[in-house]
Amino acid sequence: MEVRFSSHGLYRLQYHVIWVTKYRRRILKPFVVEYLRVVLPKLLRSMPGVEIERMGFDNDHVHF
Repeated sequence: MEVRFSSHGLYRLQYHVIWVTKYRRRILKPFVVEYLRVVLPKLLRSMPGVEIERMGFDNDHVHF
């Protein structure tokens, strides 16, 4: 993650995103997790300046 500069300061933004399934249903099976490991980085590559430092999965939510 890079440090960005403005005219009067510098900053580095980091977000902790938690994506939760509806009603916390335990639908994130191993094949779904593998699919998300491939698709999420591809999706975020299309957004300039966005990168994933870490990804974590559980049965009912994803952290990135």
